Amino acid sequence: MNDFIDKLIGKHPEAPDFFSDWLICEDMPIPTDQQNKKHRKLTEQDDKRDNAVEQIAKWLLKHHFMPSKLERLIRKKELLDKYNLLPKSDKTKKGAFGEIIFTEYLLSVTNLVVSFYRLRFNGNTDQSLKGDDILFFDKENMKNKILLGESKYISDASGTGKATIQKIVDGLKNGKLPLSLSQVEAELDKVGDTGLADLISELLADLPNYKDKIVYVGFLMGNKMDSPPSADIVHQVETHLNSDNPKFAMISLGIKESVAFIEKAYEKANKLYENLDDAIKTEIFTNEQRQLVVPIPSRNE
Repeated sequence: MNDFIDKLIGKHPEAPDFFSDWLICEDMPIPTDQQNKKHRKLTEQDDKRDNAVEQIAKWLLKHHFMPSKLERLIRKKELLDKYNLLPKSDKTKKGAFGEIIFTEYLLSVTNLVVSFYRLRFNGNTDQSLKGDDILFFDKENMKNKILLGESKYISDASGTGKATIQKIVDGLKNGKLPLSLSQVEAELDKVGDTGLADLISELLADLPNYKDKIVYVGFLMGNKMDSPPSADIVHQVETHLNSDNPKFAMISLGIKESVAFIEKAYEKANKLYENLDDAIKTEIFTNEQRQLVVPIPSRNE
């Protein structure tokens, strides 16, 4: 039985968790001749798409907007059209979508906290961000565990699957260090959490000595296809995944007609944005406490 991912990040969530309701999880068997192929397969449960769209639309807003920004827009409705920070570029939308699902899934299965919601700090939402896609910590002791992750979305698994899988594997080799720690330190200083900023500084200064505390997780989202097999995202991962990093695992998410699903979620997010009120804002930020960098509460203007 493959229990590696359970030990690495945690078990797939149980009801009533959203991901338990939406996705079926299968940790694929590890071939005896290929011990470093560790793969968690996620696929949709039937008739759960509408509920998923509702939840993911809220996450799209949560990851792109600071709570204080949405609060300001609720008070000043005339600003709504000027500050819609959701991406419009097709490529960026798909990339951000996958990264958001990956982040929220890790929040459900781990006891770790996300360093910060990095999409909120993108000055150009139609341009991909550099740096670590995913950076999680054990908040009780940052030097105890660091989770580093990379997320990709591909529409055509048969055309780009092998190369994309290899890119994730190459980007998460054993010993790779986080690139975003200095940015995390800067954001902590901005919000006045100098205690945590000091801990990040200490970690940065001695990071090479904590390589053994880093675990690596790749995430690949794409189309679930019954035929041909080469077009199916899970088939591609099972065929081409090969990592020599003993602390690496891949999570795949196969979605039928994934492009239409992504577009529907963004459409719903835009409708929520256009009708912002305090109730919607509260729903969006229900898990705001699960981040390392906590925004300063907004003040009445």
